[in-house]
Amino acid sequence: MRTFKLNRFWVINYRQVLVFIFSTLFLSQIGVCQKAKIITDTQELITTINAITSTELYTASGNIETNKIHRIFFERREDKFESTYSKISNNIIVEFGDGSDIGELSNEKFKNEEEITVSSEENRFVLIDSIDLSKDELYARAKTYIAYSFKSAQDVIQLDDKDNGKIIAKGNFTSFTNQAFGMKYFSIIEFTFTIDVRDGKFRGIIENLYQNGLTNDSGVKGGSFENEKPVVGTLFFPKNYWVKVKEQGRIDAIKHLEDFSAYMKKKIDTDDF
Repeated sequence: MRTFKLNRFWVINYRQVLVFIFSTLFLSQIGVCQKAKIITDTQELITTINAITSTELYTASGNIETNKIHRIFFERREDKFESTYSKISNNIIVEFGDGSDIGELSNEKFKNEEEITVSSEENRFVLIDSIDLSKDELYARAKTYIAYSFKSAQDVIQLDDKDNGKIIAKGNFTSFTNQAFGMKYFSIIEFTFTIDVRDGKFRGIIENLYQNGLTNDSGVKGGSFENEKPVVGTLFFPKNYWVKVKEQGRIDAIKHLEDFSAYMKKKIDTDDF
């Protein structure tokens, strides 16, 4: 089964923008971009380091949190970068070569724990995230999320297993696509939503995507996203329209997972009424 990574959507972060501008317009001009081998829990990449903050390293292979890095091996040591080395070495093992080439720059990007793994055969979307909360606290938040996000939590929940930290629900969302000649498709996309929680970690899975008609015409039905052609046929539901509906449905499914993750991690104000 072929799988590929679909990165999460970019969100404008003004701190990152400022760091990028600073590193591009100023730091790169004085040669601060240094080649180095960076070793994390799961990867070993050769890349160039552009800038660093107390919590994040900015590189040509993407940004990575410093607490995920075990070791950095620089091609050589340069006196003018001593303050940068000392800032890095507060939490990370820093080593230096003799100036010899340490290898070609990697084509890979740093993998983030929150990337969504997408299986093109199963249309299965998985998000794993972590937060310093107990299993019971995460379970309570998951139940609250379903209550707020679905019209009737009682009707959509298929399995509610608090002991094992698992909730399975059946839900739907409306997905909008623009088609040719100004036509607009508002598709009803049904899906299965599985939530697993344990101490300090949670997972959301959206799968079994099914287009069950349009909001204004239940007869224009595509069926399972596994279908190459819509079940209603291509006379009233052309194949190229079906492709666009599935593409947008996948994007919307990922957005739902991102919303779920944001809710699970947001600060909850206690109400001491």
